[in-house]
Amino acid sequence: MEAKTGYEAGLKDYVDREKAAVRILNAVGRLMYEKSVELVFFRNHLLDVTISEVINLFDYAEKVVRKPIDIYASADIAEAMLEMDLAPSKIDIGRLTHEYLTAQPKPSSVGDFLGNVLNGFIGEDKHTFEPQDVVLYGFGRIGRIAARELVKQAGKGQQLRLRAIVTRSNSDEEIIKRAALLRNDSVHGTFRGTVIEDLENKALIINGQRVYMIASPAPEEIDYTAYGIHNALIIDNT
Repeated sequence: MEAKTGYEAGLKDYVDREKAAVRILNAVGRLMYEKSVELVFFRNHLLDVTISEVINLFDYAEKVVRKPIDIYASADIAEAMLEMDLAPSKIDIGRLTHEYLTAQPKPSSVGDFLGNVLNGFIGEDKHTFEPQDVVLYGFGRIGRIAARELVKQAGKGQQLRLRAIVTRSNSDEEIIKRAALLRNDSVHGTFRGTVIEDLENKALIINGQRVYMIASPAPEEIDYTAYGIHNALIIDNT
């Protein structure tokens, strides 16, 4: 009887943690796509991860970072942030939860705590970030991982926006080849997203984002305005 009780208690505890992880992932998605606020957990991405991966991250925090983080507190914090008028930003919910749990004197509520520590991100006057167009020069292994990261954090397009990739050739064959390499990288693995070749417009559509494939030996000589790209940040990863 005791063994059965122990089994059931352990199972219930894990199921409860899974429910908390679902709450976190729901808030992560809504914050990203409704507010352009990206939540990370001790620098680990929380977008496009599974429930089990979230639970493993919390176990990692206790064993490796040596900061026991309560998953239920993190879920409460993530959901409370949905009610706040936050400016586009990246916030580490792992560190935030640790600060909340160790704060002295103890905060009266999650809302009061967040109102104090995130004060610099709250309010319409803080929404001053202009979207930044980004162009990658070169599309080798570094360029492909840069493209993945830029697309992953795009949210609703209020922060860094990958708009073009400059290579020496943009023939149909090259575009198809580069799309295949983006989908499956020997080092970084499979890209968990969609990549569609738009050969007519010399572009790749990555997770719904049209990224022009421009052929040129010198990215600084290109008229990017012809592609609707303005004041672009050029990242040379050749």
